[in-house]
Amino acid sequence: MSRRDTSLDAAPVAARGRPARSPFESARAKSWARAVVQMSGLSLRALDRHCQAAGSGQWSKYVAGRVSPTTEKLDIVEALVPGSSRCYLSPLWELLDPKALGLFGPRKIYEWLDEPLRSKFCLPLSDIPLFWRVPEHIGAELSSVMTLAFTYRQPFDVLAALLGSTHEAITTQNRERLAYTSVALWILSNRLYDDERMMEGLWAALPERHIRAFARNTLGLVGELGVDAHLQEATRSIREIQRNAL
Repeated sequence: MSRRDTSLDAAPVAARGRPARSPFESARAKSWARAVVQMSGLSLRALDRHCQAAGSGQWSKYVAGRVSPTTEKLDIVEALVPGSSRCYLSPLWELLDPKALGLFGPRKIYEWLDEPLRSKFCLPLSDIPLFWRVPEHIGAELSSVMTLAFTYRQPFDVLAALLGSTHEAITTQNRERLAYTSVALWILSNRLYDDERMMEGLWAALPERHIRAFARNTLGLVGELGVDAHLQEATRSIREIQRNAL
């Protein structure tokens, strides 16, 4: 499973007599499982054996998003593949639903980020914890995030930062920020389908269908707001970031 397997991208089907699983919970389990496969280099059968579930087909269910890991299972897999649980426990799964726009502040997800992104959004710890945000500069923030994307690094952090920035745009009523992050998410979603290198490694573990749906929704919102100048400037800025990154 070195590449994204689109045969497993169908929406989850409810078992008879059971409510349908949340598509975001399914995506969360699927992305975690695919990240484990990429990070470990193990086959699904080998993972079943390592997790005391030989012959169960459990990992096939995880990769398809049909079941979610228990806390105990996360701990077992984390011991086997250090860092893998971070994909599952990320706050990004709360922010990926377009219907949740405006319901969450960005602090939790910004503090989850690894460097070099965390310090672009969060101040060092101080005696005044209510003031935690680096003074906003959408151009500099977007440059840091998209440079990582264009150089194929830290996929989950790239996605988390863009989702956090989008939610921040709504909660702070910042139309320019919304335009910039919407364009960035749309470009990212297209590259997940078109860029061969984003079909490999941890990039292949990202929930591309949900990213595309989220980006489409936010771009539609930007269109309704009538901020075409911001959209054009955002597109120019991201193209410049891409040229500088290559």
